[in-house]
Amino acid sequence: MKRILLLAVLCLLSACGSNPTTTPDPDPKPDPDPTSALGDSPTLTGTIANLDEVKGGVDIASLKVRAEVDDTSLLENIVIGESTVSASGAFSMKIQGMSAVASNLQEYTFTPFGDCTDIVVEPKTYKTVSLLVMLYSNGQPVEGDGQMFYANGDLVGGQNQVSIVFADRNVINKATCPSGNETITTDVELKKGWNTVISGTFPDKKRIGQFNGVPDEAYKWLIPVCKIGCLPGE
Repeated sequence: MKRILLLAVLCLLSACGSNPTTTPDPDPKPDPDPTSALGDSPTLTGTIANLDEVKGGVDIASLKVRAEVDDTSLLENIVIGESTVSASGAFSMKIQGMSAVASNLQEYTFTPFGDCTDIVVEPKTYKTVSLLVMLYSNGQPVEGDGQMFYANGDLVGGQNQVSIVFADRNVINKATCPSGNETITTDVELKKGWNTVISGTFPDKKRIGQFNGVPDEAYKWLIPVCKIGCLPGE
């Protein structure tokens, strides 16, 4: 599931484009200080909102939140940050940057599909990787594979989800594309380092797609707890 989510996030940012080997263009000049830019080695803090829903409870003293990136050449992910978890579910961890993820970056091109307008693609290619935030108890993943999500709903349709994405350079990806009865808007600016990208409904409530943003108090860190029709081990 971890690798599937990583590829899904990269598809959102790149529109599942090709992987060219040409030399990337120079950095564009996005907003000089977008609030969604976290820097090279930020500290990630949060609170897990639904610890009480975990089947059989959890051993708080043994809980660890880890920041990981997927390494396609290894069976295990690369850990780039770790934190204990308080009884209230709070955690805080420093995330490593370029020095830790350089070998895990994947090259992508943002390629809008269909009869799109308002297209901006700067540079033509960039390298990126998405952060996986994982929860472990006594060294074992909690609730399946341990992956947590940052969302403003209950993970059952209609909610926005936050991705934390690393870029090796400044990036501007914009497009407005028809998709069936809807219009998908991409309005993403990444600065070199880690960034937050939100997928879902824009703040104006009129557009859907991907955009930069700082999650407000409605967003919660959640474990995808299986409640109905679960298979053994889920």
